[in-house]
Amino acid sequence: MIQLKRPPKPPGYPPKKITDEKVRLANGAPIDDAKPHWQDFKRDFLVAQHHKCAWCETPNTEYPGAVDHFAPKGEIGVLLEHGTEVPDRVNVEDRKIDPLHASGYVHLCYEWDNWLFSCERCNTGWKRTLFPVEEYPHPNPMGGEAYTPLLLNPFQDPDPEEHLDYDSNGQIKPRAGSTRGKATIATLGLDRESLRRERERVRKTVEYLVMLIEDLAENNADALDRLRAQFDSHASPECRYAAVARAVIREELGYTWDEFQRKVRGSG
Repeated sequence: MIQLKRPPKPPGYPPKKITDEKVRLANGAPIDDAKPHWQDFKRDFLVAQHHKCAWCETPNTEYPGAVDHFAPKGEIGVLLEHGTEVPDRVNVEDRKIDPLHASGYVHLCYEWDNWLFSCERCNTGWKRTLFPVEEYPHPNPMGGEAYTPLLLNPFQDPDPEEHLDYDSNGQIKPRAGSTRGKATIATLGLDRESLRRERERVRKTVEYLVMLIEDLAENNADALDRLRAQFDSHASPECRYAAVARAVIREELGYTWDEFQRKVRGSG
């Protein structure tokens, strides 16, 4: 997961159909009857997210997905058992979630700042009704009580890279024991094997590039130029699993991605 810039609201937003739906919900209409107008803006979020899932960075061509609600609009649950992914399928075996609240954050259903694009695996298979918060017990979403999300949001501070890290095999882990990192990994199943394998491939490639830059860059300007393009092809926002590539750069070269661009690549 990497930090992203939320797409601007389209001109004339919100349209009347959304305003009308918000009024209906405020007057007690059941959330299950809410019209999914958020899907009208799927492309806005796809473009802002470089056509990747906000959570796992998998391209949407592999698992099409949809606009998701950061704070769930429906039922809220608590995770009891992590479960195991079913290879090549969306569903998860033995994942158990205990219901906490019958209604979620209904008032945020049509809020632009509560939307992001998520792949089917993250949304339908893993996240489901989960929305971990710092407070215990979880405040009633319908009661207007304050809450502090533990789930990281790539469109908000803090930067997810401050809370997530990756080991030498591409497995994700909380950075420095981060509580938010741990909650995010568990909620979204970001430690599932299919993601670990893909991240490992990226990690090994970037580790090799780091070795080259250490060996060649000092005395070979042409080699450095070629390496710049290679780093871009793995760590830029549009690249799949860019977070693990950036983690290698941070670990091995001591730079965040922004620092690397400025100090090593000489940009900005």
